[in-house]
Amino acid sequence: HTNSLLQRLQSSVNEQRRFIADAAHQLQTPMAGIRLLVGDMRRTQRADPSQPMDAEVLAQLDEVATRGARMVKQLLAFARVAENSAAEPERFDAVDAVLEPATRWRNAAQTAGKTLQVVNNVDPAQEFFLHGSPILLGEVISNLLDNAIRYGGSHIELQLHHHQNDLIVQVQDNGPALDAHAREHLLLPFWRGNHGQPEGSGLGLSIAQRIIERLGGQFALADKPGLGACFQITLPCEVQSFSSRDIEEADGTQA
Repeated sequence: HTNSLLQRLQSSVNEQRRFIADAAHQLQTPMAGIRLLVGDMRRTQRADPSQPMDAEVLAQLDEVATRGARMVKQLLAFARVAENSAAEPERFDAVDAVLEPATRWRNAAQTAGKTLQVVNNVDPAQEFFLHGSPILLGEVISNLLDNAIRYGGSHIELQLHHHQNDLIVQVQDNGPALDAHAREHLLLPFWRGNHGQPEGSGLGLSIAQRIIERLGGQFALADKPGLGACFQITLPCEVQSFSSRDIEEADGTQA
């Protein structure tokens, strides 16, 4: 038993070392870019102090700095989730937490020339409660919708249904199917697909997976032939059922 415990501890330490090494490697790129661009600006300024700043170089510097800041922010989020210190746990309505981000991302989808549809098949006579952070669960949904809008097809769906006490959430798009290599590596920290967009850090899905696991759920890439990517979240919930009379009285109160 002691040997097994020590092996697990060593495995955890090795994983943390790999993560730190990967994080340092990923941060080298934007930091090197910033130093290079600043060096160019300083040489230009020394050669001709009266010459104004190059607008193109400033734009590149802003882009690289933004990418570095985004990566640092996601590294901090990854660490907070890993230590389960992001927020005090509370009892919250899981369906509401999942649906709330969709309203905010509809405009972004429309701006990108895409459609975002919500399909809610959850029984209205039941409520699904979780203990944890509704904000973090909302961040997971936001991350998946953001990825779908950036890299997915023209039509995106947020689907909700349930099986017994499990709330099942799927975010899918109709883009090109993912190849075997992408499916195998998609959830690994710092892995980025060949989508030609450099702003991602490759941490978003890893953070999402950790948040869902902290909520006692499962996060996976579902296999749906004919679709681009379909991420599925399964959350074991505390279910509270209502009678049809309760629902009618609630609707009357809201009206």
